[in-house]
Amino acid sequence: MSDENQKRRLFAALGSKAYDRALAIANAVVCAPMRLLNLIKKGQAKVVSRLQKAGSAVLADTNASLRLLQAYAEGSYREVSTDNVVLLIASVAYFVAPIDAIPDFFLGLGLTDDLALLTWTFSKLREELEHFKSWEMRKDSIEPDAIALTNSTTSSTTKGN
Repeated sequence: MSDENQKRRLFAALGSKAYDRALAIANAVVCAPMRLLNLIKKGQAKVVSRLQKAGSAVLADTNASLRLLQAYAEGSYREVSTDNVVLLIASVAYFVAPIDAIPDFFLGLGLTDDLALLTWTFSKLREELEHFKSWEMRKDSIEPDAIALTNSTTSSTTKGN
């Protein structure tokens, strides 16, 4: 899709009633972890069913965004502003909605507005996404050591009794 077409799709998405609904959903679920997790599940299902062919960059960013939102909903990651979380949730809500500026049932066109909005959101939140990915890598590298430390502490305590 050309840059001009992508801009048109983005402006159509941002100016639509569907995006207004997505923002309302985002503001409602940002403080409702179970509802947010449900939305994430719908996003993951749509990624699997519709986004696999969209390109590796959009796919990778979408997956990272869904992981960020899941960590946020679970309370394990809060190093992101609420405004940015709302923006991300709104983009996911728009993405999962079958009826938006260009309904998904229009083959070949239905996802173009979704992709334009996701791409725009990811570019706005690039630093947040990179920070989250770094946090994930640090967390993943620290947890095995913490488990080993906990196990050795438990063993030492047990031996000392």
